[in-house]
Amino acid sequence: GSFVGDEKASQVMIKTFHSFGVWLLRKYGTRVGLDPNFKIYDDDDSVTLLSQYYPDANKKDISEAVKKISVLKDRMQKPNPLDRRMMDYYFKYEEALSQTGNVDFADMIIKSIKLLNENPDVKEYVHNRFRMILVDEYQDSNTAQFLLLKQIVGPNTFICAVGDDDQSIYRFRGATIENIMSFEQHYENARTIRLEQNYRSTQTILDVANEVISNNTQRKGKNLWTDNGAGSPISYHIAESDRDESFYIADKILDGIRNGGKYSDFAVLYRMNSQSNLIEQSLVRMGIPYRIIGGHKFYD
Repeated sequence: GSFVGDEKASQVMIKTFHSFGVWLLRKYGTRVGLDPNFKIYDDDDSVTLLSQYYPDANKKDISEAVKKISVLKDRMQKPNPLDRRMMDYYFKYEEALSQTGNVDFADMIIKSIKLLNENPDVKEYVHNRFRMILVDEYQDSNTAQFLLLKQIVGPNTFICAVGDDDQSIYRFRGATIENIMSFEQHYENARTIRLEQNYRSTQTILDVANEVISNNTQRKGKNLWTDNGAGSPISYHIAESDRDESFYIADKILDGIRNGGKYSDFAVLYRMNSQSNLIEQSLVRMGIPYRIIGGHKFYD
């Protein structure tokens, strides 16, 4: 508020692509055939909807089909015409969803694109309403989100996208690295600013990271560096299984304690909440006290 003034600050909008789509469709959705109070279908709702038309089908097959339909819609693609079953599922699902007047996740974006495409007055309103747009984590955006962004950005809009091509890991969910790779071609006079200085890691860690990511095929290229000094050498362990990994972690902590360390000298970082289960089991088995930061113990 103190930076731009309270009145302007209250107009700043922070949304995901999906919640932006919902905001727009709540205002103008009737123009693309939506019920004014449309509901948003989650995966379970979509499976239930499609199952009504295929009562004899295996629930697992229907669930898999719904997942595939979702990725296809995010990529703005239709099924392979040679896959008759998938074609049936896809078009029956789209027809059924349309009749309900509701949307699924992908539709929040797709219907917004359609709305802006077909209604110049709405498009002009959006262009005037949003003069500056910042997109974060741009490497995780998909084709539909890219096309929505193209509609939102007007001739006088300032657009800034922040992302890291080397962190693009969600292709299986429909994300496409092409969005970040081709940004300068789609928005003329774009400036690329590389944020190469790292404040968190040691140079040893960055050297390893640079070595690994330099093997990525599609990338703009960057060289990470830091003022933090070289730091300790890196060790790594290839575990036989997730259980072996958890034993190894507990062993390393006990080694440290035997060598005069304190429990508070150690932290375990993991990528997904579900991974904490086995790690916690091993810590409990070896009598290592622990607390979980920013989450819950697995059995809580």
